[in-house]
Amino acid sequence: MRADSLRERLTGRLIPVRTPERGELCERFAACRVWTVHEGEVVEDGLVVREESEGKYSYALCNAPADMPLEQLAWWKCQRYFIERANQDSKSERGWDEVRAQKYRAWEPHLALTVLASWFVAQTHFAWAQHYPPLTRRC
Repeated sequence: MRADSLRERLTGRLIPVRTPERGELCERFAACRVWTVHEGEVVEDGLVVREESEGKYSYALCNAPADMPLEQLAWWKCQRYFIERANQDSKSERGWDEVRAQKYRAWEPHLALTVLASWFVAQTHFAWAQHYPPLTRRC
């Protein structure tokens, strides 16, 4: 059975995703338990369905327990953007795309330095935003 055929059977609810500059962004989420085949074995997983504001749907499999609240599943589903953004920043601004390691022992120190550099940049950005707020309000 396809995941999009389950979509009509599920009743979702609006959950706040994040608070951008223009107000709170809420989208409709639903979840159900499904059975998938993984390495030849049938396993029970969670399926999280997100209806975006443009009418598009996205789906994610999740191995969280069945009693996990829908708000937590929605939060996890929405974190992918920020993780992908951090990876892209690390590649373009912190040299992660220039790694030429052939073994794990060479790759691990470079990853650690990239993570530390990202952490430093984020902390500095946050501290400066606290001390030096914007002079004008953005519209």
